[in-house]
Amino acid sequence: MGAAVNFENQSEGAVSTYLWEFGPGITSTLENPIFVFDAPGIYPVKLTISNSMGSTSFIEEVEISANDLSKPVIVINGSQLTSQQPGDSYQWYQNGQPVAGANQRSFVAEDDGSYQVAIFDASCNRISDPVIISALPEPDLSRFGIFVGPIPSYDQVIVRVNNEYKGPIKFSIVDVAGRIYSSRSAGKNSAEFSEIITLPSRAGLYILRIETNSLSLHKKLIKH
Repeated sequence: MGAAVNFENQSEGAVSTYLWEFGPGITSTLENPIFVFDAPGIYPVKLTISNSMGSTSFIEEVEISANDLSKPVIVINGSQLTSQQPGDSYQWYQNGQPVAGANQRSFVAEDDGSYQVAIFDASCNRISDPVIISALPEPDLSRFGIFVGPIPSYDQVIVRVNNEYKGPIKFSIVDVAGRIYSSRSAGKNSAEFSEIITLPSRAGLYILRIETNSLSLHKKLIKH
């Protein structure tokens, strides 16, 4: 339970895209993703690779055993991250990808992003919840009647708005370097309003900008 599994693509030849499917609506387009299974069991995992000639799919079953390790908690001290729980060994992840050589109990985060740590014993591992390292302060959107979730997310987030504002709303997905990945506008004509936002394919930390006639707000998003 809570075990991180590293999936390694072993396809040969020219591959243009990867699509891993871990369950209904749970996908990844990374070549070598990690995925956290929440309970023991046997899970079918499907990989579809494609190029200009077509696509091919492979399905394998993954067996997850019971896990007695406690979920690690990350203690943040400035840019230094430390696993509160000890383990035989460690692996740190940034934006869902393992950080090469980051195998100590503590790790210094040099860039903005989403960070996790997995602790290992002789037979299993347990991964922490992600923490966000960012210099960008974040407002409390609930004060404005706005909810964004789920966070973390795999493919989409839902923005729900419940307030008296009526008029245009602009949604933009921006990375931590300021690059705009997508932008769309909608009209809010009643108190309750919802919008589904599709996230970029690459895992990482993104910013959702929400702009109205009188407000400009943002929310940090974690894409697995």
